Amino acid sequence: MRLKIFKHNNTVSIWFIIIISEIPFNFFLKNFYNIFSHSYITDIEKTLSVLDHAIGYYGVCQEVEAVVRAEPSGPGGLDGFLEAMNRLYNAQRYFQKNNPSSVELQNITGLFSIGLESLYAEFHDILNRQSRPILPIVLLDLIGSDEDTNGEDAPQSLCQLPESVMSDLLKIAEWLEERGHRRHTKMYASVRSTIVLRSLLLLKEHQRSASGGSTHGGSPMPGAKALEEFAESVRNESGAGLPKDGTVAEGTSNVLIFLEQLAEYADMAGTVLQRNLFTDQSALHSKEPENVHKMVLSVYIKKVLAQLNLALVSKSDASYSDLALRALFRLNNHNYVVNALRRSSLMELLLLAEPSAEQTYYDLLLKDKNNYVTTTFTKARSYLVDEPDLAAKMLKEKFLGFARELEEVTKCQRSYSVPDRCLREELRKELHEAIVPLYTAFYNKYRGTSFSKNPAKYIKYTPDQISTLINTFFDTAA
Repeated sequence: MRLKIFKHNNTVSIWFIIIISEIPFNFFLKNFYNIFSHSYITDIEKTLSVLDHAIGYYGVCQEVEAVVRAEPSGPGGLDGFLEAMNRLYNAQRYFQKNNPSSVELQNITGLFSIGLESLYAEFHDILNRQSRPILPIVLLDLIGSDEDTNGEDAPQSLCQLPESVMSDLLKIAEWLEERGHRRHTKMYASVRSTIVLRSLLLLKEHQRSASGGSTHGGSPMPGAKALEEFAESVRNESGAGLPKDGTVAEGTSNVLIFLEQLAEYADMAGTVLQRNLFTDQSALHSKEPENVHKMVLSVYIKKVLAQLNLALVSKSDASYSDLALRALFRLNNHNYVVNALRRSSLMELLLLAEPSAEQTYYDLLLKDKNNYVTTTFTKARSYLVDEPDLAAKMLKEKFLGFARELEEVTKCQRSYSVPDRCLREELRKELHEAIVPLYTAFYNKYRGTSFSKNPAKYIKYTPDQISTLINTFFDTAA
């Protein structure tokens, strides 16, 4: 809408020219009196300003729809989303007061509801992502701390949420509160109460294991002492027998889960550990104060992983007489450790205390893999050693002996487990390379000789059939 104003002889003539407008004509008429009730241009200009302000509400829906539908995690971020929601909120209030039956109010209310649900969902998602149970050792350390402890020895706060996360939660909560929406308070109570319950259950389980099965036995151990005893138990714990199929041991999984939880609370765990004398204090002297806690935890992680490796070696030596299965067990477990370190912040922490840790594990995996591949076909390969002027009887024994060993290996390997898909395919490929080319050369050299009237009785497998058998390894259904 455009307004033309002419002033002549102290009188004011006003021509309204409606060119293109999204404003309903009845809205224009409703405000017509306000314009004519003023005698001076200055008053008219104020009225025009009011009209411009009102006109702005009619375009809000189209202008902010993309931002609202993109949700708070969209390109505009939380601040951009809240700004768009503010405009919708103000437009909604305007139409509720001035034109409650308008289509604009319906559109704005619908889009505002979508944005409101997105805001609640963002609040809930942030809480879920950032909320984790408190480790038993942290709770125990706080329980065991003197009330008058202060300074560097003071226990860490239980605040789990980073400042940036708290800032976003507060922005959302304040915006909702100011506009009378309070469902987020129930969300907060629900999520946080669940975390408290999980923390208490972890503490209960920890106390049960520490007191021989009784949840009421004795007072809680200080956190640092509990961590020290855990590190020692990794190597010394006898536990159940190792898995018959050579897969990842439950103890390995438990140790890595525990270390991952510690890493999530690096500052708190570092504070607990720093009070304990078993930590190598000499490693801390060159570190900045803010990195001390991570360094302390790094030393502890290094110690626990060293104990775990010793346990894997000693237990597999005692449990597996089959050298191939022994090597496969170590390979599975070391591979699991490396993957767990890499998928979390554990590797980054470990490198603080042991810069060569990644290379050390790489060498360990390579050694395990070579041991496994070599020992798997040791006996079978012995039958493929070529000798000059092999007699017919010797050829028969070699082909039959190879077939017998191949079948025995296949039977065993099908019952073994390699849970990591990439490692499983890699091992099949290396096993193929370890035996098929050697057998192919032997097979091609002697299959056409007249060492028997019935060669098929002795030559039971072609090279392709051996490849097919290897592809059934680690598959109990084959």
